[in-house]
Amino acid sequence: MKSISTLLLILVLSLGSFAWSQQDVSGGDNGSVVTSDTDNSTTNGSNGDNTDVTDNDGDDQTTAYTDLQLTDEQYEKLARGIFGVINNMSEKYFVSDSIGLTFYILRYLSEIGEYEIVHKDIVTLINGFLKLADYQLSEDVWTIINQIRKLKFGKKSGKFWVKIFAKDEKNGILYLINQNVSGNQVKHMNIQNGAELTFEDINTKAEKRGLLKFLKEKVRFVGFNISSINQVFSGIPKNIEFHMNKESIITPLRVEFKGINVLIKTDSIFKHIDFKLKEAYSVPGFKDGEEPLPTTVLYFKEKLMPLKVSIDQ
Repeated sequence: MKSISTLLLILVLSLGSFAWSQQDVSGGDNGSVVTSDTDNSTTNGSNGDNTDVTDNDGDDQTTAYTDLQLTDEQYEKLARGIFGVINNMSEKYFVSDSIGLTFYILRYLSEIGEYEIVHKDIVTLINGFLKLADYQLSEDVWTIINQIRKLKFGKKSGKFWVKIFAKDEKNGILYLINQNVSGNQVKHMNIQNGAELTFEDINTKAEKRGLLKFLKEKVRFVGFNISSINQVFSGIPKNIEFHMNKESIITPLRVEFKGINVLIKTDSIFKHIDFKLKEAYSVPGFKDGEEPLPTTVLYFKEKLMPLKVSIDQ
């Protein structure tokens, strides 16, 4: 019988082998690196009831390192799933592909069962990957990681999910962005304590129709088609149907979000809009002929104002 640590090791090795081949993708200085020494003492204590958003930090304990009822075939399926996504990542849209890879890793970790991983063990796993890959994360990435108290995985209504618990229970996880996008300034992202991601594999005809509709149709504001709220790369709607009709593709992934907001300062009458991240689709290996396309598209909404954007960097 294997434990979840076996699968986590597989994931680390998978990511490590990928990182070796991608070290020069981003270029430049990756910023200061924060090591795991700063927070290793925050998750000590006995195991308690960790289901409530207001759990005390001292009661947290990783519950992952127990034997699981998974067969060799199931472990192979999970490892192959991660390898498949990694092997289809491109240098051109590395950010988009990396976000999608994150979704897939969380989805596969959710498939294992219901368990929790606390901050010190998250950091240990990440540092193991970084050491293996001889790679560094930027200070921005560590800013997010070091605000996470624990991750809880599980399954409900046939869908896999992960909940993100913050060290700051009141304010959640704050990531300052302050970048201009299409004339608007993206101020920051806020992940609320207890924010949840739910994953759905796109397999059935109905699910595939939903993906095609999402990627091909433009969103509207009070009936009007406005370019600033439709920022999807032009090659995506043109090529998605052909991609979905291929004989062999990586199963696309739909992600639903609760508790994640992005504040945008606009030049419109609305001034500041606190968009809620609602939905995303990830389509690994998506191409126009041999040319890679952005693989991750996000959907936001605030009251009547929608926003659909592909990650094109």
